[in-house]
Amino acid sequence: MKVYESKDIRNVGVVGHGDSGKTTLTAGLLFSTGATNRLLRVDEGNTITDFDEEEIQRKISISTAIAAAEWKKAKINILDTPGYNIFINDTRAALVAADAVLVVVDGVAGVEVQTEKVWQFANDFTLPRAVIINKLDRDRADFQRAIKFLQLSDQLQSSADAKFLLGASAFSLGQSAVNDANDKKSCDLARMARDAFNLASINLPAGGQKYPTEAAQLLTAIPQFTPAVDNEVKRFCK
Repeated sequence: MKVYESKDIRNVGVVGHGDSGKTTLTAGLLFSTGATNRLLRVDEGNTITDFDEEEIQRKISISTAIAAAEWKKAKINILDTPGYNIFINDTRAALVAADAVLVVVDGVAGVEVQTEKVWQFANDFTLPRAVIINKLDRDRADFQRAIKFLQLSDQLQSSADAKFLLGASAFSLGQSAVNDANDKKSCDLARMARDAFNLASINLPAGGQKYPTEAAQLLTAIPQFTPAVDNEVKRFCK
């Protein structure tokens, strides 16, 4: 077994409401990093982190499970946490050991009760976090509704950090959506890309004082995508 120095080990919590896709995301990360040789699925009952018989039968996570992956010579311990209220205290306990958090939000259902709870857990432990908006390819998926929790004043207090994170997340989504819109010739994805870049343009400047280099790079990159987005909207939204 390979031995890693402590500086090369990171613990990342995967959190979110139940059925938002945390275990599926974990399976995808393990496959992408080569930790598994095929993409495992919750529906098939063969995922690494849902191994308990009751978890397999119910197709939900009951307790936190750990899976390890290597990326760029670093070991990443992925903490796949439960998302249902009855098991949510296990999620909070797992984040004590986390260095960062991936918050998974269902693109169809949007913000749900446990989404807000796990976001507050991350606040309690002062953990950096990234937002994964999942299931955007499904009918009735709504990016604006899903991203809403980043704007909840009670949780984020309209901080520069929150606005910068919102802008950076929106930029990332727009970048993906503009490519997918062209491949799928989708009006919805083209409009999503346009809205995402608009949202990024509004919120990124708020992070300029604390993150001047990152904000400037993203704001400079947005106009490079504008012609392609406008062209896709014209072509696909007739």
